[in-house]
Amino acid sequence: MLNGCPHCGQTAFPLWRKLLLGPAASAKCRHCGTRLGVHKRKAWAVMLPAILVIIGANWVPDTSIAVAILLLDVIVLFVVYAVRVPLETRGDSTQRDPTQGNP
Repeated sequence: MLNGCPHCGQTAFPLWRKLLLGPAASAKCRHCGTRLGVHKRKAWAVMLPAILVIIGANWVPDTSIAVAILLLDVIVLFVVYAVRVPLETRGDSTQRDPTQGNP
């Protein structure tokens, strides 16, 4: 599953939310409330080539070709990030049962 919670197995949040998570960010699963983030090394491994392509596009003399390269780069980045970067729990993953009332 592209954005399945490793704690409860449900879809943690919409795919666009996963795409906005960077290696330092986290968000709560909408089903179990576990704090989740993306796998840091895999996220950087996907983002680094994309960043290098963006830097390299500065030396392309034709602006329309540079823009096409950048758009293709962003599309490929989003697809690879969505498919290859898994979610992982962050911090304390123990959750209290909301049906049990206040502790």
